[in-house]
Amino acid sequence: MKVQFDLHALAEPKHAAFNAKLVPTLDPARFLGIRMGNLRQLVKDLLGADRENSTEVVPAFLTTLPHRFVEEDILHMLLLNEQKNYDLWAEQITDFLPFLDNWMVVDALGPKILKIHSADLLKLAQTWLDDERTYVRRLGVVAHLLMLRKVGAATAEVTRIAHLSSDEYYVNMAAGWYLQAAFERYPELVRELLAEDEQVGVPVRQLALRKICESRKTPPADLAWAKELRQKTKA
Repeated sequence: MKVQFDLHALAEPKHAAFNAKLVPTLDPARFLGIRMGNLRQLVKDLLGADRENSTEVVPAFLTTLPHRFVEEDILHMLLLNEQKNYDLWAEQITDFLPFLDNWMVVDALGPKILKIHSADLLKLAQTWLDDERTYVRRLGVVAHLLMLRKVGAATAEVTRIAHLSSDEYYVNMAAGWYLQAAFERYPELVRELLAEDEQVGVPVRQLALRKICESRKTPPADLAWAKELRQKTKA
């Protein structure tokens, strides 16, 4: 198949070994070692070729599941990001959910329909938060993060992410990442959640404070507050 041929042509064994270390939950043999910039260029090339030649290489690839390599899954997500029809995008990403098995693919989410269909996407992302599958739940958090950055978030949305309860590191880390971003826009709300809300679990609280401490955007006074609360949380 053309897509697989193009992907293998971009493979770098050293980069594959590097990426495999970033995703220790997967078999290293599943990595080709393709840089994200090259994957994004391949998306443009494939979509452009389909338009120019009246072919359907991309639709055929999107219906060929499961994929063997992680980079195929990332390419799949990047192609879905380009979809301009919300209903079709929602159908296609729902079909893709059973095959999400690592953070690298999930974090490639970035649908272009987000701003126009933010209300629809929010409803869908909220169902993902309730899913039992680790990486579907992470996808829900990442979708909320994208919406936070593009259109903002209601208090209830920020609170719901803060209240996520999970034994999975990759869900809790995403929630911590989200709360750090929310802290930039709604510092008083996030302060209250992290310092006073007992429904915020310890893992999420610790990871959020860690992210706030690590961020270069955190003002000195807020950094001092976060460090102090982080120490109390560890105690």
